[in-house]
Amino acid sequence: MVKKQLTTEAQQWLIRKVTTEEIKEALFQMNSDKVLGPDGFNAGFFQKNWDIVATDTCTTVIIFFPIQQITKGGKSHLCDFNSENY
Repeated sequence: MVKKQLTTEAQQWLIRKVTTEEIKEALFQMNSDKVLGPDGFNAGFFQKNWDIVATDTCTTVIIFFPIQQITKGGKSHLCDFNSENY
């Protein structure tokens, strides 16, 4: 049996900080009416309102990756993050 293992370079790429451009690209590749988030909004909401929600959305995603947690106080909303705590 061959044990599959990622190279160190691949491991580092997977844990690097994502960019706002990558977040936007991923969001705009989604079908606008198929994905409901924990807040009840689908991808189309974020796509249509990107000019308004881009900063908060990207900040939330960038915070999520290192801590792997979106919830705070039992809630699951983008606006639950208090930037001075992160």
